[in-house]
Amino acid sequence: VDASALVVAPPRTQAHISSGSHHRTQDTSNSRRARSHTRMPAGRLLALPALASSSAGCAARLFRCQQANATRATSSLVGSRHHLRGKQSPSAWHLTSRAVNTSTRVSRATNCTARGVEDKFPPAPVTSPPPPQIVEITAPTNGVPEPPRLDAYLTANVPDISRARIVGSIKDGLVNVNGKLIKKPSYKVCAGDAIVCRIPPTPPMEAAPENIPLDVAYEDDHLMVVNKPAGMVVHPSAGHETGTLVNAVLFHCQLPAMRVVSGNQRAGGSTSGDSGDVVEAEGPEGWAPAASDGLAFPDGSQSGSGILRPGIVHRLDKGTTGLIVVAKDGPTHVGLCEQFAARTVRRRYIAIVLGTPDPAAARVVAPIGRDPKDRLRMGVVNGTGGRPAASNYKVRAALAGGNAALVEWQLETGRTHQIRVHAREIGHPILGDDTYAGGGGMAAELLHRRGIMDLDAARRIVQKCKRPMLHARTLGFQHPITGEQLDFAVDPPADFEATFAALSLPPTL
Repeated sequence: VDASALVVAPPRTQAHISSGSHHRTQDTSNSRRARSHTRMPAGRLLALPALASSSAGCAARLFRCQQANATRATSSLVGSRHHLRGKQSPSAWHLTSRAVNTSTRVSRATNCTARGVEDKFPPAPVTSPPPPQIVEITAPTNGVPEPPRLDAYLTANVPDISRARIVGSIKDGLVNVNGKLIKKPSYKVCAGDAIVCRIPPTPPMEAAPENIPLDVAYEDDHLMVVNKPAGMVVHPSAGHETGTLVNAVLFHCQLPAMRVVSGNQRAGGSTSGDSGDVVEAEGPEGWAPAASDGLAFPDGSQSGSGILRPGIVHRLDKGTTGLIVVAKDGPTHVGLCEQFAARTVRRRYIAIVLGTPDPAAARVVAPIGRDPKDRLRMGVVNGTGGRPAASNYKVRAALAGGNAALVEWQLETGRTHQIRVHAREIGHPILGDDTYAGGGGMAAELLHRRGIMDLDAARRIVQKCKRPMLHARTLGFQHPITGEQLDFAVDPPADFEATFAALSLPPTL
């Protein structure tokens, strides 16, 4: 099998680092083995306030509980004191009085001790939650709005917000129509209706350190580049509370449990996406501006609005494999985010698609938004809800007699599922991508087209594709701290290479 088409960058075990006229090649395999026995200092990695309290914090809470108990006891005894004043003997009254005085002294002592502990170990700063997202929509004045139900209409016109959250906002009294409070999701929207909807932010969830092995391509005191495997979600989200890259990074850097934003939700309700994947229930290969993704660091500093996502600068979908960079401190995170926003980060993806695109190289420009007919996937959306998206592709090799192809993708923007949506838009979905028409019986039929491949063999190939055949092959950027230009490349995993090899075999008639 001629695998030369897969060679689009230096081999996996080499990290090419250059700065000005100085060039050097660093073998990362030995350093990666050495790093497996050491962990980076916790203070070096950006982290949000830990959920697990220190012993001092526990002591402070204990003193506060004692103080509260003492206060309740005092109130009870004072009540008994007034009750006994006219009904009990003098000895009983003096006994109760002494008990009250003793309890008051304990309360005051406890209060002083608690203040001393809190002065020595001040609590972590508490950030206020982000404000709700406010959406204002005016229904067209001509014709009946579609769909007519209030919940369905808002879902179709508010990108990146699930119908369940919109229904919750309606029932909680957060939606007004023409200035009138509406709490019925089935309310019929009329022409010209002015709708104002407030959508509360998704509450954060806890991410705990988990001993999950990481394939680290590069690591220093400021950042790390990880080769993400298939099946790993980048950060916690609904249905993916554990087993994420964030959980693995926390353990790798010896950090405690922390609170992180859920899923793709960000401050203000926006999302960041990336090429092959961003949100999903998670993410793409997108970028997240530092002003939107708040990060709390060990020194108490913070960037953004208080939404916490430790070190995540961009994302890859659950099924996408390949390189992703994680920041370890605030300046590094800000510097990387600025590069993603300026589109100076060098990223290339390879994918196996059905059919061979014609022309062999082109630029795809099509806005992407939540599919109004299926909120679980994205689609090309013109008008309300669509965000500008542009991708460039180049055919690297024709496979299966032209019934498939190895295609290299380069992104100009970072939208949720961008490569997957654009591949389908040009009529060549990614093989194994059931969400975007790249799997099932139709995929086998396309591989079998013109009798190029035996139908049973085509079906076996499709059945072995348990995920979209999409891989983040290369990643390059300027180190935010040292200024060095870093470029990394990683070969696709075994399932990708096996599929490529099977489609490269001579045609079976």
